[in-house]
Amino acid sequence: MSEKKRKRVSQAKPERPSKRHDSGSNPPDSLRISLFANNDQCAPVIASSPGLPFPSDLLLKAYQNPRPRRSSYEHFDFPKHEYLLHTSSHPKLDYTAREEESSLAKNPLFNHYIAIYDPSVSQLTLIPSRTLKLRACLRQLAASQPTEEEIPAPPTLSTKKDLALTFGNKKTQKIIHAMMENSIPQAGKSSASSPSSSSKQKLDPVASAVLESMSVADNDNASPSKEDLQALADDAKPRPKPHLDATRPKDVYPIEELVGGRDTLRGMHVREWETAVERGEEVFTRSRFVSARIATAAKAQDVRGLKVLRYLLLLLEWYRALEPINDKRGSAKGIYRVLHMEKLQSKLAGWGHEVIRDVGRRFAEAEGGGRGNLSRWQVDRLITHVCAIAVTVDGFVSDVHDIREDLRLENQQVRKYYAEIGCKVGPPTEAERTRMGIGKAEAKAHLVAKLKLPLEFPKAKSVPKRMRR
Repeated sequence: MSEKKRKRVSQAKPERPSKRHDSGSNPPDSLRISLFANNDQCAPVIASSPGLPFPSDLLLKAYQNPRPRRSSYEHFDFPKHEYLLHTSSHPKLDYTAREEESSLAKNPLFNHYIAIYDPSVSQLTLIPSRTLKLRACLRQLAASQPTEEEIPAPPTLSTKKDLALTFGNKKTQKIIHAMMENSIPQAGKSSASSPSSSSKQKLDPVASAVLESMSVADNDNASPSKEDLQALADDAKPRPKPHLDATRPKDVYPIEELVGGRDTLRGMHVREWETAVERGEEVFTRSRFVSARIATAAKAQDVRGLKVLRYLLLLLEWYRALEPINDKRGSAKGIYRVLHMEKLQSKLAGWGHEVIRDVGRRFAEAEGGGRGNLSRWQVDRLITHVCAIAVTVDGFVSDVHDIREDLRLENQQVRKYYAEIGCKVGPPTEAERTRMGIGKAEAKAHLVAKLKLPLEFPKAKSVPKRMRR
């Protein structure tokens, strides 16, 4: 006898799931549908908010108004009233829901219904509803009525003088300004009147500002001190703004401020440099300073440092792409011209269009980084930013030889730029010569810049008394 082999469990066909679902109750055999006629009174509303999430606990007040008669609606049985929902419960927004005439005219026969099913009697009731669009708008605060003190005084100049002040030449404007200054009444003439109510109401804002500045100068009754003059001179210097209250050198010039923000660093791509260093290849750029420091930052996995070097390379290439303006009279000495974007981008191959424009917006006169001129002050500001980034990359002790070669400057010029940002510049010591691997003869071409606290900036030169005469 042959024994019949049994099938394994894995070979057995899987049972198909039953498509029949067990419902708690059988559906009714018949369903009665009825239409509820509300006669255009208290109809339910379906409100939708296109692209606007609104609070679920919003309480809206309902309003209705007779619908205006229009010729396009005469052939259709439209409701005689239109609905409007409104609320001002939000502190800043007003919510309004209303029917849109465009959708009503486009689909005049399209209606919405709400169905209510009663399982006890197997009846489905359809109720006509309205479709409203809910929108929000900023509430316009009612302007408060100005008091008598807030009402501005009428202008002292006539319309003809206003036009002359706006469109006249310099001589005409100078005469009108002199007339305005002479027409301001002096506060010390009337001893009985106080400087509070009557005299201030008669003056316009310009006159009040002039009088206040005059009173402040009279109260001081002294010339500005040497410290004040030095502070004003420091603010006008073409250099990055230092944090004088910093307790560490790295807080004097934060790297995010030197490069223009964190978004700028995010746009610097350094993956190609990292890959080349991993393969043991040497990375060459058009900057001696940047090329000598890429491998050290990549081996230390300092991605942020590589991005800073990438931005420094962009500044150096953008600086070298400037065109000096040659003037025979010598009046344009030290002024550079920014090339057209097409020529500039051909010189700065490998850089994106927006990255180049961002540099132009920071350092050039032309709006949007396009064609324009760079004054001597703006060129100095660009170079001091380069020096500040370089000394930060080197750990606040930097050999200025490479950056001097990149900027094509002399030792005396680069010494002044580093001194402007508060660095102490001098020849390298014996320990520094050993670290840099140079001898005494070669050290004459090298200078070391150190950013230490407290900072020492160049002081403003005072004019001798004999020259003032």
